[in-house]
Amino acid sequence: MERPVLVTGASGVVGSHVVRQLLHSGIGVVATDMLPGPGPLLDRFDVPYERVDVRDAPLLVEVIRSTRATRVIHLAALVGEWYNRHPMGNHETNVGGTLNVLEAARLCGVERVVFASTWSFYDVRGTAHGHPEYVPVPETMPPSPERPYEIAKYACERYAFWFRTMYGLEFAAMRFGNYYAAERIYHGNTRSAGPLMDLVTAAAARRPLRLERGAHQGFDAIFVKDGRVWSSAGVSAGIDLALAMVEEDFGHTTALDVARRLVVFLKRPGGQSQFSTILAAQASDVEG
Repeated sequence: MERPVLVTGASGVVGSHVVRQLLHSGIGVVATDMLPGPGPLLDRFDVPYERVDVRDAPLLVEVIRSTRATRVIHLAALVGEWYNRHPMGNHETNVGGTLNVLEAARLCGVERVVFASTWSFYDVRGTAHGHPEYVPVPETMPPSPERPYEIAKYACERYAFWFRTMYGLEFAAMRFGNYYAAERIYHGNTRSAGPLMDLVTAAAARRPLRLERGAHQGFDAIFVKDGRVWSSAGVSAGIDLALAMVEEDFGHTTALDVARRLVVFLKRPGGQSQFSTILAAQASDVEG
């Protein structure tokens, strides 16, 4: 059996979507986070969960060895302005925790680590990439981190490249932009993704919102699940689509139970006529 992927920070917004997508792709997952249990974003999924603080290096080694994970997606981090004002807390978890993940991966023979970095260490002020042109930022643009969070993320990237050079540990950094998602409501306004999420939250709460910088703002945001657009043509295809959504969100067993209650295939075998034989018979009676 294929060995699982271990995901740190799995109970967060991005982490829960990563776990869901891995499960949907048939890939085994071990979810880890600091919460006593999986939390509201993960508790409906049948996935092994381990309570892990990334600052605890021996525990990381123990969990990776016991689960026999060969790949790690490292999403655990502390975010927010409080940690920029208190750099030591930022450093202990975001830098120290990442070093622990890299070292544990090395000791346990992990093949690859994927790391959640940030786009915000690009300084676009006074360039075509900032206001008012907002030309897309290329990866060749030199990072210029200023705040402790950005400094920590860039330091983690450099440490990881050193691990790749010294020990052959495969590594990839994903420099995330801003994202918005309904699940961010669980984290309150302190985790807001800027004006777009503020607008969504205010609309859901039926309250007004004032944008202090005015309405004309460039905001590089993506929906947490961009790239998978659901569509259907016709009632039967719509039922197929709805069942596929249920299966992705709640698992195969729940989707199969719903299909049984509807007395339909969970996944139609294919090759069927796209027209109802009953309706065709009725039409022929009318024509005759």
